[in-house]
Amino acid sequence: MKKTTRALTLLTAVSLTFGSAITIAPSMANAAEAQEQTMVDLYQPYFNDWDNITANGTGIKFDKPVPEGTTFSFLDGNINNNLRSDNGILYSFHSTKTHPAYFVVGFSGSANILPGGNTSIARVAIQYPDGSSEIITAKLTMFGKDAQIYSFDYPNATVGFENTVTVLPSGKYDVPEGITFSFLSQEDVASLENSGWTFSVDASSGQVKATYSLTTPSAAEVAISIQYPDGTHGIAYVQFNAEAPKVEPTPEPQPEPQPEPQPAKDRSFGSSSS
Repeated sequence: MKKTTRALTLLTAVSLTFGSAITIAPSMANAAEAQEQTMVDLYQPYFNDWDNITANGTGIKFDKPVPEGTTFSFLDGNINNNLRSDNGILYSFHSTKTHPAYFVVGFSGSANILPGGNTSIARVAIQYPDGSSEIITAKLTMFGKDAQIYSFDYPNATVGFENTVTVLPSGKYDVPEGITFSFLSQEDVASLENSGWTFSVDASSGQVKATYSLTTPSAAEVAISIQYPDGTHGIAYVQFNAEAPKVEPTPEPQPEPQPEPQPAKDRSFGSSSS
């Protein structure tokens, strides 16, 4: 119970105790009640949760015009007081006469953009001319594009002569449904295939197979186009190196074995005497 209401109630109780009743006009009661209201009670600002996909505007809302002399202070600013970098989001706070309090929001340069969005909580202190104050909390969320979130790389691979090697894309997150992989340039692939290479790419998994059929060493780089469900796209590269077939050394000819010499036979027939 506010002070004015409690005071009016006590006054009525005391009057009734001494046998008299005092009637207080409603206008007097309302006036007394209004005297106890601060500008915090009158203006009641609020902030709807904001994201860069569904929300319009990043301003603090007021049901009536902000009184002259109201000041706004951005709390938790960690870059030059009016900038904050938090959870991959970089945002600044601004206050003008026509737009008393709003944010400019984006991703920071080194942001780890998350599949479910990057969220930060901003706080703004509001000081009214009558000395009352309050803190408004704003929830800001930035959603990235699929191409920013689901980036993929391929490992380099070595291909043996007339063998097939298979490589798969890898990333921080699993491949989302609805993604498609294809060769960025069919002409480049055809040119490589004229040089002894054979390639294929699986549209859903991104698996790339390569075969090399010539006997001379070679290298090939294939560009893979990645089409994401939200319409964005990316490019990944896979490098193949082909080894020349191993040639077994020809053994040196060995001399034919020679037959071992046989002992000479005794050809004498004995001697006779006359």
